[in-house]
Amino acid sequence: MLNKFLYFCICGLSLLLVFPSGINASWESPVSLLEKPNQGPPGPMGKQGELGRLAQSYASVHGETQSVQPNNFFSIHFGKFQLPSDGIEHPVGNNDTLFKVKNGGVYMIEWTITATSPVADHVRFNLLNAKSLQDLKPFPHVNFSLQADEIKMISGQTFTHLAAGDAFQFEVFSEQGNLHITPLLNVMRITP
Repeated sequence: MLNKFLYFCICGLSLLLVFPSGINASWESPVSLLEKPNQGPPGPMGKQGELGRLAQSYASVHGETQSVQPNNFFSIHFGKFQLPSDGIEHPVGNNDTLFKVKNGGVYMIEWTITATSPVADHVRFNLLNAKSLQDLKPFPHVNFSLQADEIKMISGQTFTHLAAGDAFQFEVFSEQGNLHITPLLNVMRITP
């Protein structure tokens, strides 16, 4: 017991040596530390600047639910805009399956497609350069199977070089037919 008493006394003396004038700290409330200094009234509102742009070339579209017939490639329709397109012509003429780029460069193309079928099915997606009728490269092979009444959400992205004037479209293939898809597509030029 005496040892504890001596220990506290030594600690107390140590504090007096460290703080010879004593501990006279002034404690402020945490709220007062966060308060802003007095300020005057706000100044006049500045001139409205120009609206910003998402990118030089972009499109963000989706389509209604579409039915696909068996054993044939079907061009996917994207008839609804999420953002108005800029630098990408869509639809091309009256064709809402085509996207035509005005400026060449590397484009990021990302998609999400919800698919369902009342029967078991095997499905494949292609991204086709409509000008050369070749698959866009690189494009991941998107193949999957559906069980009857199963719902799958397939999403992905690719980065590909497109020349000015190139047009592309998504296609879907269903072995059994009666496939129902709901598509979403975003396209953005990321480098010239």
